[in-house]
Amino acid sequence: MKLKRPALLLALGVGALGIDQAFAHTRLSPASADENRAMHATYVTQANIAHGCGEMNVIGEVLVMPDQTDSIVEVSSDGGKTWTRHNGPVSDFIQAGGFIRVIKSNEVFPIQQMISDPNGNPIGYWAGGGEGLPPHNWYGPIPFRIQAAVFQDNSCAKSITFIPAIADICEIKSVADPEFNHATNFWVKAVPGVEPGSLDAKYFGDPAHAYDSPATFKVNRNLTQSPLPASCGQGVDVRIYPSMNQLKRDMKVIWQGQQIWPAP
Repeated sequence: MKLKRPALLLALGVGALGIDQAFAHTRLSPASADENRAMHATYVTQANIAHGCGEMNVIGEVLVMPDQTDSIVEVSSDGGKTWTRHNGPVSDFIQAGGFIRVIKSNEVFPIQQMISDPNGNPIGYWAGGGEGLPPHNWYGPIPFRIQAAVFQDNSCAKSITFIPAIADICEIKSVADPEFNHATNFWVKAVPGVEPGSLDAKYFGDPAHAYDSPATFKVNRNLTQSPLPASCGQGVDVRIYPSMNQLKRDMKVIWQGQQIWPAP
């Protein structure tokens, strides 16, 4: 049965944390883990929305992990103060990691849909349905699993941080709509080289609220099982996040073959 437009607004959703504090942003909890080299190991975390859009309910969320093939990889040797683009793949540092498995949970919202990359790998989800979540004083976590990262033994990486792109949707708008950023709270790492004020830059959040303020999940290397090579010194930190191409390709809500958000 085809959903009508009002129902489509409710076919979006997410876990919510409605704490009226300026610093309360959508984050993952837990937000870190130690490397687990066991076969088929995964990390369980959950997304928690911090608030609605002003006085508007949160009616949906999209969460997309970096896909590892069309993502940006950066390296820091000074504890994250400065970052340098790595021209090779993330597999230079880890053997696997980053893809997710959605945990089927209908406690908050009844509808969940997987988002896959062009190769069919699960990289994210959108979830929703029901009455939505009020903008204040509500908490509704959506759990999911991240495939465990195993560090390359010969790499100098001492940690890797996966940075998902998250959109908390309060009203369906097109990217070109001037109210787009007022109708959606974005928690996305800004992509270098994108012109401020452009349509693409809208994916990085409202300049007046949480621009370039993503959630993160950090995996620390098991230095006992996989010590750093002697040539690495103190090692480097690595982070990976979606490219602009991936954001525009994967951060969509598709329902029954139609794009629902962003509005066409």
